[in-house]
Amino acid sequence: MSSNQKKIYFIIISLIILIIMGVIFFRKNKNDEEILEKEEIEVIFFDKISTYINDGNNLFYLGEFERAILEFDKVLADDPQNVLVLNNKGLCLFNLGKYAESLEYFNKVIEYDKENSEAFYNKGNVLLQLGKYEEAGNYFKKAIDLNHLYDKAYNNLGMSFYHLGQYEKAAEAYESAAEINNENDTAFYNLGCVYSLLNQKENSILNLSRAIEINRINIKKALRDKDFDNIRESSEFRELVN
Repeated sequence: MSSNQKKIYFIIISLIILIIMGVIFFRKNKNDEEILEKEEIEVIFFDKISTYINDGNNLFYLGEFERAILEFDKVLADDPQNVLVLNNKGLCLFNLGKYAESLEYFNKVIEYDKENSEAFYNKGNVLLQLGKYEEAGNYFKKAIDLNHLYDKAYNNLGMSFYHLGQYEKAAEAYESAAEINNENDTAFYNLGCVYSLLNQKENSILNLSRAIEINRINIKKALRDKDFDNIRESSEFRELVN
């Protein structure tokens, strides 16, 4: 091979290498652009979803349940298995008194997330409102199995037993709630009620006193509550509520 031929061969090989490198660089840049574009789309999507959720939550806490549902529906249109939003929409429906509809959403949460203690608790609350006390109790128990420190679930389990007339079991559940959270005035108040119904005056006064200490609105409740009829005429009760 002559000197000129070698030069031409070298030039051709160099051009081929440059072309190959150029193609690789072009494809890499294109892929990088596609990845960047995809990431930007995902960021925009999640920002939009977060905005809808935050707006819905804010409306929920303001008691604007129907408007909150509209925001949650925007999320569910793109993400129908979003358990947080399904649960929150269920709570909105529950607060609107649409118990059957709310039950559908809590069932969906449980279907997608069988370890969601809040969904079991919320479903129990719906059943409690529907007067299905024994079934409600089973769902509160499931919530407690998933979260042993769920004081609200213990309290509402007590409510289930209370409505079934099982006051001793109700007291046990309320005691658990109060032990977990000694600021749960509802649990102490309910203890006061069931101990009055069980004719345990001292325990009733003790727990009602604690409920009033935490939240003085319990004075008004106790004055109207027939559960305290057994101790209403006692000096200890009158002293508490006056």
